[in-house]
Amino acid sequence: MSERAESHVRKRRWGVAWVALASLGGALSFSARPTPVAPAAIDTRVRIPERAAYLLVGGGADPDSTQVSMDQDLGLLQSALHGSGVTLFAAGPDVASVQRLRETRDGALRMRLAGLFDPRDLRHADLARPSLHVNGPAFAEVVVDALDVMLPRPGPLLMWFATHGSGGEHPAMSTLPLWGGFGLSVSGLAEQLDGSRRDVRVVVTACHGGGFAEMIYRGADPEQGYASARCGFFAAPYNDEAAGCDSNPDRGAQESYAKHFTTTLATNEGEHGRDLNGDGRVTLREAHTVARAQARSIDRPFATSDYLLAQLDLVPRDNDEPDPPAREEDLTFEERWLINALGHALSLPAQADAETRFNALEAELDALDLRARELERDIDDTYALLRIALLERFPFVDDPWREDFDRLLHENAPAIEATLASPTAERYRRSVEVLDTLMTDAEERQAEWAQVDRLLSAYATVERVALLRARGGEDLHAFRRFLACERATLDEASMISATP
Repeated sequence: MSERAESHVRKRRWGVAWVALASLGGALSFSARPTPVAPAAIDTRVRIPERAAYLLVGGGADPDSTQVSMDQDLGLLQSALHGSGVTLFAAGPDVASVQRLRETRDGALRMRLAGLFDPRDLRHADLARPSLHVNGPAFAEVVVDALDVMLPRPGPLLMWFATHGSGGEHPAMSTLPLWGGFGLSVSGLAEQLDGSRRDVRVVVTACHGGGFAEMIYRGADPEQGYASARCGFFAAPYNDEAAGCDSNPDRGAQESYAKHFTTTLATNEGEHGRDLNGDGRVTLREAHTVARAQARSIDRPFATSDYLLAQLDLVPRDNDEPDPPAREEDLTFEERWLINALGHALSLPAQADAETRFNALEAELDALDLRARELERDIDDTYALLRIALLERFPFVDDPWREDFDRLLHENAPAIEATLASPTAERYRRSVEVLDTLMTDAEERQAEWAQVDRLLSAYATVERVALLRARGGEDLHAFRRFLACERATLDEASMISATP
């Protein structure tokens, strides 16, 4: 029987990613420069190489949220990076903090009670040390201090966050909770970047990470104007979840934008190739575009140039004159490639076909959502009846920390088993199983919905670029600047020449 928590961690659009700090009830606060310090048992001293050109940050707030896919994604990226850099991951290189799924037997009475009263993912996993090379722990204060050292230096800097994310009502409310719970805020990171001498490229594969696209503005504040010398890529909007936190170590079983982005950058794999315009260079934006085409997941990735377009009021004007197609192609060849690739993969050859399919999927997801809510109400009701039926006869059966719990469980096992076999318990099990099946179906539709959304977003970008080009002005200059930043190769973004 699936654990009860499975029916309550899903959001409106069936995201499957873990919600950061849910188990802590949101009790921790986040700031750009947290005041708490790391435990003395963990060495937070990190040597920053003089010519460090990348900073990789990974892991969750604790072992329960540090899935092996994060370790694998950053390890693959490390294999493709040249030059020197810094990797901060979970509790550091010497702590077993990486969650790896293992087979478990749920038939034992203790495990069945645990699944009922206190479901936890980590109960079905082992913990291992990071497999990638790690320079230090990913405490928020360590990340901030590392940036204090690295940002004033010359040369390009690549920053990659393979973490979880937390969102809010507005983009600026997004945070990246790091080891221990405290994390980075949108405004805090933007303010650090504002004083940088470097060309900085930021990748955030976390849920709600799109809030960090506010970095297109100085201080993450539109009133301060556009920032320069920085850009980024994000797996999901500020108000949505992302895939990419998988405790199954089998890479073939994983599916996310993060996996495909790192794989495209690090290898020659990819059914579509990587050099999309045939100029002999594979840029970050090209790899990002290939990942958008390949990922059969809930992710809806975008880049800073896309975010800029979305913030503008771009409607046709009487005096707008579109540029020649050749110039337009130069700014949108990745989107045109994506339209062809996803249109073919989804059998949606025209924009109207994509819009029709998108609306149909919306209706299907709405219907599934309604059915899920009905099932959840039934699960809540039957759980309440089952819970009280157990506690009124065995008051401490939900407290395995009691010193006499083993004796109580042993003496009452037959009666507890009988209660777990009651009609109420059977109804509870059936409802959970039906919901699990429905959720699997919904997640498949959600992944297709996200793919169609990516396709429609590519169409929208092509249209918006044409309108922006016709209008001109500072917005167009800023768009070109962000796009040029995104079109750097991995080496251009993360390797400083040995010659000053």
